[in-house]
Amino acid sequence: MMGVKHRTKMAISRYRPNVILATSPQACDPDSPLKVWLLTGRRDMLMALWALKSLIWSSHRKWDIWIADDGTLDASSRGLLKDHLHGAHILESGDMTIATMAGLEGYPKCRALRNEFIFARKLFDPYFMVPSGRYLVMDSDILFFSNPCEIVDALSEPQNQPNYFCRQAGVLSLFTPTEAEALIHREVMKDCNSGVSIINKESIDLSLMERALSETGALFRWRHILEQSLYALLSSRYGYRFLPSAYQVHMGDAKAPDNVICTHYVATMRDQFYAQGVRYFQERWQLVGKE
Repeated sequence: MMGVKHRTKMAISRYRPNVILATSPQACDPDSPLKVWLLTGRRDMLMALWALKSLIWSSHRKWDIWIADDGTLDASSRGLLKDHLHGAHILESGDMTIATMAGLEGYPKCRALRNEFIFARKLFDPYFMVPSGRYLVMDSDILFFSNPCEIVDALSEPQNQPNYFCRQAGVLSLFTPTEAEALIHREVMKDCNSGVSIINKESIDLSLMERALSETGALFRWRHILEQSLYALLSSRYGYRFLPSAYQVHMGDAKAPDNVICTHYVATMRDQFYAQGVRYFQERWQLVGKE
């Protein structure tokens, strides 16, 4: 059976995702309440550009875009992002580390996690860097196909809102029921996928995360979903909702783009980002190609 890396390589060769570079630049608005944080690197830079432009195209709105360097973005990649997303904040890895580590002074476990685990930059860094009380966090492997009204409305609403996540059936928390009871006196939400998340700053409790990292075995479990489990822990106490099922996580049986708002092409489905998602836009090029 063909592996995902080989399938992805073939899909890239066939559907040529670099055609995104032929599309028109998009203007960002630093005063917009629609703030989005995306962590990416040199390898996934074209995916990130597809993700962000698809968000702009589908919502017909100007966004305040914050692109976080995972430490691998080179000058050429940063230049392309600036050329295509006018006014976006392109944050260099070193600058983010200085600001975030200063903010985490007094939280040694959180500081260690930020140093050692790349996806912790999706958790801690927007909290310190984005000047808004609410923001969208999204991964590079996301494509939007129609207007994400629920996200736009939640980010624009001045009243208190819960945190929002995509639902992915079968995803469990890294915190056991006993640990959750000791930390927040309730069960931690299940089925949480943080690839598309609306986060309220006031839900980010550094003391709770420090306790969670110090008093449980979560650090020694399935670490690549630790950031997601911490978001689930925080949100279970603060309040959360799931986005509608039209915000889908592709696990092999995804609906076609015509029938959804967005799709998260997780690692095992990475080839479908190109074979399904990029292909969809190319077949409807007149909708997005020269706007």
